[in-house]
Amino acid sequence: MSVSLQTGVFRVLDEQGATRGTAFLLTGALAVTCHHVAEKTGWRIRLALHTGGEPVEAKCSPEDRHPEQDVAFLRLAYTPAGAQPLRLGRAGESGGHDYLSLGYPADGSVQGR
Repeated sequence: MSVSLQTGVFRVLDEQGATRGTAFLLTGALAVTCHHVAEKTGWRIRLALHTGGEPVEAKCSPEDRHPEQDVAFLRLAYTPAGAQPLRLGRAGESGGHDYLSLGYPADGSVQGR
């Protein structure tokens, strides 16, 4: 079964709706982002699916925060319609394959293709 990578990518929003970074869906209700991204929201996190739809609230409890590794796990209030978890793999197995890079640059400009 083929999964579009875009269905597992979220924009991380703060309370004011400003973009703070990117998160990736691991399971139906668990996503991962960088600790510094989640911290910038004041731990009041909303996730907007890259493919559209209403943002969903997410929680990041202290035990899900790992500043030393710059990783934070986010527990979604529910799985948005159309969202699908992404398959994880090892970087060493990715050589010679096509790739897609998705993110939300701080200055808002998008470069590349």
